[in-house]
Amino acid sequence: MICANLIAKKETGGRRQETGIHPFEPYKVVKVDGLRVGIIGVISKRGDRGTRREDPGLRAKLIQPEKAIGEVMERIGDKADLFVLLGCMDMEEAKRIQKEFPRLNLILISSGGEKPTIRMDSNSKALIGDVGVKGRYLGKVEMRLKRYGERLELVDVKHEFIPLGEDIPKSDEMVQLMEMYRRMVEEEDLAGRAERGKHQGGRFTGSDVCGRCHEEAYSIWKRTDHSGGYETLARRGRERDPECLACHSVGFGYDGGGSGGMEGVGCESCHGAGDEHVRSPRG
Repeated sequence: MICANLIAKKETGGRRQETGIHPFEPYKVVKVDGLRVGIIGVISKRGDRGTRREDPGLRAKLIQPEKAIGEVMERIGDKADLFVLLGCMDMEEAKRIQKEFPRLNLILISSGGEKPTIRMDSNSKALIGDVGVKGRYLGKVEMRLKRYGERLELVDVKHEFIPLGEDIPKSDEMVQLMEMYRRMVEEEDLAGRAERGKHQGGRFTGSDVCGRCHEEAYSIWKRTDHSGGYETLARRGRERDPECLACHSVGFGYDGGGSGGMEGVGCESCHGAGDEHVRSPRG
């Protein structure tokens, strides 16, 4: 867990002030095959909604990623041979940051893309990759470097994405992290605290209501894995995780959705909210 542009704020005497404290380490320098790799983490300000902890007086503020990256790279100085940036941002922002900081050799972003992608900038030879969603792939990058005095230059890069199937052994460290995350989700009741809004297509009714008229389709749906999508989560202890409920229930994140007959991947997951159709079937 590293993040260079998240700064804690503390409210004292009715005033909220920056503490200068990073809730997470801003960066790490690790050795890989004799090379010193500086790894920096940032979050785009485009998704800044603030961070709340149990103490209502404690907040965290996101500063501009570029400002944090510049400060951290200056602190690292010549203690790293290569630089890697981990960022929650889109590809457009990643490209802009790479141009501003040409010493970044590899930028890995998480933008919500379904499948991982990677490209090389023809001018800087830096790699910019999107890791995809849900951690389904292991990325492998092989770099060949040549030293020119004090400077290292990438001369050849190979990369591939390896699907994390059952033949890939589980990482004990990642299993522990996921268990810690699961406990945090339950203790903080993230599903119950999730923001809810009105759906433009009306309210969700649930698949049982659809089945009153569409009996044959409903009967077929009941025999599919989609109908048991919520039970799949329950068996894995993930039924209170909002990231999972978004797909494994109907209308999560909207008024009336996500529970109370909305469990599973139902009719309205594809056909949209059914309230108006129920009230006017031929409308």
